[in-house]
Amino acid sequence: MAYVAGKSARWYVKNMVGGFGEDAKRTDVNVVYANGTVKDFKWYRLSYRYPKVKAGSTVVVGKRSEKKKKKNVRKSKVTSTGKSSQEH
Repeated sequence: MAYVAGKSARWYVKNMVGGFGEDAKRTDVNVVYANGTVKDFKWYRLSYRYPKVKAGSTVVVGKRSEKKKKKNVRKSKVTSTGKSSQEH
């Protein structure tokens, strides 16, 4: 993949890979630099910061836990059931 100077890990995920998947944990993003050091996602005031990517780095995105994923599926089923029952 091409290196673009000054871009964050979030930019690479969104623009070079196609975005975060359904199972991706957006707050578990790490950049492994060529020298072996690792920088991770940081909360800063009321927003967040993704680490900057340097040449030779690898971006790693964590996976959501199964427990949280199942909980979200149940919520969407309840919502869709509620909407369909209101339409009838």
